[in-house]
Amino acid sequence: MQGPDMNLELQINNHKVIISQIAAKLGGPVKAQQHLNKCLYYVNIGSNDYINNYFLTNSYSTSRTYTPEQYAEALVQQYSQQIRVLHATGARKFTLNGLGLVGCIPQAITLRGKNGSSNCVEDDNKAVLLFDDKLRLLVDQLNKELPDSKFVFVDQAMIKSENYPMLKNMKGMTDRCCEVSGKIGQCTPLKAPCNNRDLHMFWDSFHPTEAVNKLMAKSAYFSSIKIITYPMDISSLVKM
Repeated sequence: MQGPDMNLELQINNHKVIISQIAAKLGGPVKAQQHLNKCLYYVNIGSNDYINNYFLTNSYSTSRTYTPEQYAEALVQQYSQQIRVLHATGARKFTLNGLGLVGCIPQAITLRGKNGSSNCVEDDNKAVLLFDDKLRLLVDQLNKELPDSKFVFVDQAMIKSENYPMLKNMKGMTDRCCEVSGKIGQCTPLKAPCNNRDLHMFWDSFHPTEAVNKLMAKSAYFSSIKIITYPMDISSLVKM
């Protein structure tokens, strides 16, 4: 259900082309698969399925076709099939990222917030948390069914100000670092961004700043908060 331009299925097909090139360089498909067995596959998809599809009720009928529970289930089922295809090509170490609290991005608050409030859109958050719950269960299932592999779930929804004091010192959800263009919500071309970008949570209406992304990466790789990664952090996965 991803967008038509570069969905996961197309990316996997492109990856298969790269695998054939790796095989040619290393001396055959067996050598290529042995190489891929050592690689880390970091998969982070799903937010656009909600932000640019399910929540755009005037443009897409998805929310009228599926309940939030059904939509999350459909996404994870498709996700499961695609991950199994990657496994068949030789992938063995997977990090599957859950979705962050998309109801807290500036675009959601601007379009669907209540009465000019800067509070998060809880209905949006509840919908994506259904996806996260099902993805965590999928990680358990895959770890049991594919014992030659290891799958780690990263709970991005737990990376929030309650768990990270540094986020409390950043500017609010709707205080973007750059001037945005109308409904598109991305930075206006040729306009200078803010000078104190490290103090902002969001670059534009959708994307976290580098400071937030660094925090998320460090939290997942060396998980000081055990609830962020399951059943291990990424640093433990890469050593296996």
